[in-house]
Parts: sequence; C-alpha cells; structure tokens
Amino acid sequence: MVVLVLDNGAGSVKAEFSDAGNPRVMPNCVMKAKTVRSRCFIGDQIDECKDLSGLFYLLPFQKGYLVNWEIEKQVWDYVYGKSCLQVDFDETDLIITEPLHNFTTIQEAMAEIIFEEYQFRSSFKCNSSYLSQLKYTSQQETAPACTLVVDSGYSFTHITPYYKGRRLQQYSKSLLTGWMWAGNS
Repeated sequence: MVVLVLDNGAGSVKAEFSDAGNPRVMPNCVMKAKTVRSRCFIGDQIDECKDLSGLFYLLPFQKGYLVNWEIEKQVWDYVYGKSCLQVDFDETDLIITEPLHNFTTIQEAMAEIIFEEYQFRSSFKCNSSYLSQLKYTSQQETAPACTLVVDSGYSFTHITPYYKGRRLQQYSKSLLTGWMWAGNS
C-alpha cells in the first residue's frame, strides 16, 4: 500500500509519499507569461521562467476556498504526473487537506474528482492542523492531553485546540489574516 500526502493549501501545494522524506513544495497556481500566452508554468516549473515580472497568476483558491477546479486540476495533474510524483492511482491511498470550515459543495466536488477522475483507492480528508498535532503528539515521549495549533496560511490564520487528539470545534477560531494580506498593506 502506498500513501500520498497532499497538503492542498491556497498558496502552495506540499506533496510526497508518506514513506519519503520532506515534501515537494510548489505554488498552487498556473502562471502565464503576458507576452507568450501559449506557455504556462505549473507549480515548480516557475523555476524555468526567465522573466518573472511578465507573469500573471491563475489561482484555484479565492478567499481561502477552492473555487476554480480547472486550475486546480492542472496543478494536480502536474503533481501526480510523470514530471513530478508519478502516482499509480490503482495502488495509492490519498491523505488530503482541506480548509478548516470547508463548504459541503466543495467537499463533494473534491471527493468526486479524487475518485472519478483520478481513481485513488481511498482518501482521507482532514485539515492541516490535525496532521500537525498528530505529528507533534507522536514525537512526544508522553502524549500531551492538550495541544494548540496556530496555522497561518495564505488566506486565514486558524487557531485550533485539541484534547486527546480530538478537535474542540466550538473553541476553534479563524482570523482573516494570512500571509497573502502581508503583501496587500
């Protein structure tokens, strides 16, 4: 059994097989040159671009939520494809992150694409703070009863408490401040 972990953030995608080392990190967008519109750069292909000033970005996320599936599928096709991770969908289970307070329609669309288009064997969806607290508690000699995860992403900062590995949703807070806002001041 092979497990692929995909942290599908609004600003970047972090993906790797669970038994590998550090994940591959790349922008979660498609970039096109203003002068040559036929050439597009996906993910870490941006390293091939000689003039970054002449790019415009097509983003799959708006205000922290996945809304443009055409762009996201281009990024996922690249990540899963032969240029990047070479995923064998018949043999691969997927762990994928989603926003903390995700909409049901987005969750359903994601499940449909994961199973019908890519045909993964199985998938587990969770938010990135769950994976962070899981890793932290697994590295401790004695698992702490409580953990607090502060996750500052592209669009939001989420503050999420956990008690014995379970998220205390009623105490979770989301702030409309992510690193995207740092460049817009």
